[in-house]
Amino acid sequence: MLKELSHFDNLGTPSYFYELLLTLKENQEAGWKIDDVNRIFYNRIIDNRRLFDGCIQLAIKIGILLSADGYIFIDKKLLMSLNSIAQMKDRIVEYLLKAVANDDDFYQIFNSQYLSYDVIYKSPQISINAFGFKYSNFKQLLIDFNVITPHPIPEIKNLMINPRYKKIFDKEVLSLSFVQSKGKSFKRRKNHKI
Repeated sequence: MLKELSHFDNLGTPSYFYELLLTLKENQEAGWKIDDVNRIFYNRIIDNRRLFDGCIQLAIKIGILLSADGYIFIDKKLLMSLNSIAQMKDRIVEYLLKAVANDDDFYQIFNSQYLSYDVIYKSPQISINAFGFKYSNFKQLLIDFNVITPHPIPEIKNLMINPRYKKIFDKEVLSLSFVQSKGKSFKRRKNHKI
């Protein structure tokens, strides 16, 4: 999934997704065509960004949007989480982490080489180098949704996992670790903690 999304410039921000989902909710029964949605957001500036090329593709891949016959619809479980932007953010992060839990590329980023634990701030952290240029759009998405935040000490070039999402991160991501075997293939080992 991440490899397919890596060629997009922008995977979205909370404000974009909130506006997108509220727009789609208005005509949920009939559905919207992707081109119609793209026209609504064409040349708009949201969160100081103008290009939203990978947002709908990401939303479909993680399951917050469903696609049928050229139309897109909001997943019914997410409809109940559109009361506030904070509630929507939490649900999208949950969808996202569940979707990437089965992605080998995700575990190339979040592997033991780049993960560590900050004993002072009592939080897992990841090296900024883990994302490289290839997955910089994914890193930005995680930062925009406050899943990862810059380390409080600017000299340390790590990103900390936000305590707000630590529980779901532990459940969906850190409980599954990958051990490298045979080149780029990986095997899962359950209940592994950092």
